[in-house]
This record gives sequence, structure tokens and C-alpha cells, in this order.
Amino acid sequence: MTYLDGEIVTTAGTHRLHDRLFSLTVGVQCAVFSSMLIRSNSIDWYRQFLVNDRTNVNDSVKIESTQFQKDVLFPLRGPMENIVLGQRPQRIAIRINPYTPMPAHAWQMAGINPMFDIVIAPIFVELFECHRPWINNQSGAVKNWPPFFNFCRAVRNALSHGGKLDVRDSTTGIWHHLTYSDANIDHPVFGIVGADLAFADLVILMFEFSHELDRLSCPNF
Repeated sequence: MTYLDGEIVTTAGTHRLHDRLFSLTVGVQCAVFSSMLIRSNSIDWYRQFLVNDRTNVNDSVKIESTQFQKDVLFPLRGPMENIVLGQRPQRIAIRINPYTPMPAHAWQMAGINPMFDIVIAPIFVELFECHRPWINNQSGAVKNWPPFFNFCRAVRNALSHGGKLDVRDSTTGIWHHLTYSDANIDHPVFGIVGADLAFADLVILMFEFSHELDRLSCPNF
């Protein structure tokens, strides 16, 4: 079970995920708003947003994790407004809460999850690749990498190989209860039917990756 819980805050200039999280929050808000507009087919769609059961009183969208009993809450007010005003936020907050099922009558935003996936995949790849040289300098060949970093590498590779595992060496990646190795070639990892990881899981993985880099005194890249 992930140790992440409650509000997570990033600040400009100090957190390696801040600018990446800004791009992610903008993408999530754009995906939600465009989905709601298309489905409502009305200029009154914003009223529906205000009472949508998938949002809470703080104007957040709840996105469920596949691997953990957790919901990741992303803000639906602020990211796009900053873009329109030409501003960059100094502070970004998301929440990771215990999972709660959506009401049966909740308005389901069909087709939105693939939109989330499209937004986060390149952000995760860029995050990993920016820190790969530092990990190489610390650990050498990938066979010597810690299992957690090899798990992140396996996920990064899957994101560039149609969402399927593409580990073709003798390394083993471990993250909590998940293990990836060359015995799992073509296993669905992300963005395809039967995948282990959903959008919220990748968000959690990003934060745990960042925390581990912090623990090892890795500079921000």
C-alpha cells in the first residue's frame, strides 16, 4: 500500500514535480471540461459541473487508483485560469484520499480516462529520462539499479511500447506488490485493456519516484 495520503503540495522552484504537475493539472482540467461540454451539448454545462457527483465542494475531480484503495483529487479551478492569464502558480495542491465508491447516479464521464492517459504518459517519460543520467552515475549498469528504479524504467519503456512491458534484460523491477521482469514480456502495464496501472497509479508512482530521489539527495532536473 502506498504511504501517500492527504494533501500533497508542490512549490515553484523547490519541487522537482512542480512544473510537471502544472502541465498535468492543466491537462486534467481541459479533459474534464471538454468532456462535460461535449456530453452536455449546452452552454449551461458549467452548472452541471457544479453539481457533478464526481467533483467535491472544493472543485476537484476524483480519479480512482487501480492498485491501491486510493482516490487522487485534481483541482478543476485554477490551472486553465492561470494559462489564460499568462501566470504560473507558485503552489499546487492535490489530494490522495481513501477510496470511496461513486454514487450509482453519478454522471459518468465516458471516454475521459484515455484522455487522462494521453496527458500523463509523456510527462512520466520526461521525468524519468531527465533523472536517468543521475541514476546511472550513482548505480552504474541497470542490473545494479535498485528494484524500485528498475520498476520505473519498466513503466517508462512500456509507455513507449504500446502500454506493454518491454523488459529484455535480466533486471527485476519491484513496486509494492508489483514485480516486472523479462518473464512478463508484453504484459499490459498502462493505457490498454487489463493494464496494471491507471492514471492515478502513475501519479502516485511519480510522487514516490520523486520522494526516493529526494531521499538520495538527487538534484532537481
